[in-house]
Amino acid sequence: MRNKGNRYLLQFFSKEGHFLRKFACNIFSYLSRLERVALLTLVIYAGLFNPLSAEQSATAHRPFTSSISLRVSALWKGQSLGLVLDRLTTTQGITFWIDRRIDIQQSVDLHVREMALGEVLDVLTKDRSLGWFNLGSVCYIGPRAAAQEIATLLQLAKKPLERMPIAKKKIWTQKEAVSWPRLSEPRLLLSSWLDEKGISLKNPALITHDLWPAKQLPPISLIERVVLLLNGFDLTCQISPDGDQCTVIPIDRPLSITHSYEVDGNASAIIEQMKREAPQLKISQRGKELLASGVWEDHLKLRKLLYRERPSTRDKELELPNSSRQLFSLRLQNQPLGNVVSRITQQVGLDLEWDEPLLISRDGVQDLLVSCDVQEVELPALLRSLLEPVGIDFRLEDGKVFLFAPTE
Repeated sequence: MRNKGNRYLLQFFSKEGHFLRKFACNIFSYLSRLERVALLTLVIYAGLFNPLSAEQSATAHRPFTSSISLRVSALWKGQSLGLVLDRLTTTQGITFWIDRRIDIQQSVDLHVREMALGEVLDVLTKDRSLGWFNLGSVCYIGPRAAAQEIATLLQLAKKPLERMPIAKKKIWTQKEAVSWPRLSEPRLLLSSWLDEKGISLKNPALITHDLWPAKQLPPISLIERVVLLLNGFDLTCQISPDGDQCTVIPIDRPLSITHSYEVDGNASAIIEQMKREAPQLKISQRGKELLASGVWEDHLKLRKLLYRERPSTRDKELELPNSSRQLFSLRLQNQPLGNVVSRITQQVGLDLEWDEPLLISRDGVQDLLVSCDVQEVELPALLRSLLEPVGIDFRLEDGKVFLFAPTE
């Protein structure tokens, strides 16, 4: 009975370090059975065994984007990959989505000193045919090929949202903290997420039976959860144009996204550089348009290069459509940036597009609180008054307002 009690208390203190475990077991060995029961009861009633709620967990975790450059010093010797990731979660305040297909029991022997978190993940995954991808609020860890596809799968899944009514689009993109208990079935999890939002699920039988450990996630959108869950089964989703139905489908490879980009003059230098940096990206120029087809990661590289080459909107006079040639007076205090800019663009009849790298690198950017007090100004001045204080640039092109991170 004494040994059993020791093991129980040892398990409880496993996350508190070797010293506490040894101390606890020594103390426990001198207690009578009644005293041990009393101690465990006291611990339970003190709330030390109570899991955090999803909301509490979210406050205990920071967005992965803000953690990627944090310095890590650690020595792992013969510890499981799962335990290493747990320790990174605890010490760095980040959350991992671990693909069901990887073996978290594989042994890790690694010594790092003052290494950036992103580099630590590179080392952890490189020799195990694994990969990782930063989704902003969480970090995906999975098979290397799957990690390389996540961004493209997300972008393809989001495509129907572009023409969806704002209210329905918000259901798919609004971030919220979620959790599930031990031994949850992913098929039932997906069904419950969608049912909660009034969305029907088609082809759920494609999701094979599995049982998952308990998990708590920081705020993450519904569409991200759906894609991450299905990806572990080599599946993805197809969302109906009205947003009311989600169909489970096999991943159709090779994955590719085709997108056109406006360029000024000859873009041969950019094309040549992209051929070196992203040889799989098919890219060609037709007049003032670049047509590119490939995975989304390569599109992000192209976008970054294009915006670095283009002058900022502050450096040249903007050609505005007639519908936007009007004067604005606006006074507001601490309002969400996304809502404010969306209302403005709707009023002037322009589309609004957020650059994907901006959304990824600055998790929650659309929820930043902004203030403004301007009188009788044109649209460019109004946008600058809102965007400059939060470090965002914009461009007016093709009947839309395009928001992106300014280049240094």
